[in-house]
Amino acid sequence: MVEFEVFIKRLSQLPTYLYTKAPQLLVKKQQQIITLNRVQMKIGENIKGEIIQKGYSKTHEKKRKEKGLQTGFVDLKFTGKYYDTLKAKKADKGVNIISGTSYGKYLKNMFPEHRGLTEKSAEIIAEDLEKEVADLIKKYLLR
Repeated sequence: MVEFEVFIKRLSQLPTYLYTKAPQLLVKKQQQIITLNRVQMKIGENIKGEIIQKGYSKTHEKKRKEKGLQTGFVDLKFTGKYYDTLKAKKADKGVNIISGTSYGKYLKNMFPEHRGLTEKSAEIIAEDLEKEVADLIKKYLLR
């Protein structure tokens, strides 16, 4: 008798296999991930797709207006030292967006959900990785 259970058991281990391979695929998409995250920060959007903060304190708003900068929402682009140092670093089940700057640490404490991708942005990466993921699944099933 040939039982289907062996095949089902093998398939049940597929997510674990994919999680071990996914970070490598995502690191290859680092530039695209960082670009999408920068777009989100530029419009003041966190990983939930919500506005990070509605506006600035009166003092800071005045300084930004004097510089000709917008004040309708928190714009995290104003420091190139932070914005330009973002990198995607391999993590357990994906990648983390990191910055080694002290300002990056400050922002992470103030706005913990500003680094990462919204579901909409993550879908863009997922579409781009469909072929690579399909190849991984095929490789797994044929081993």
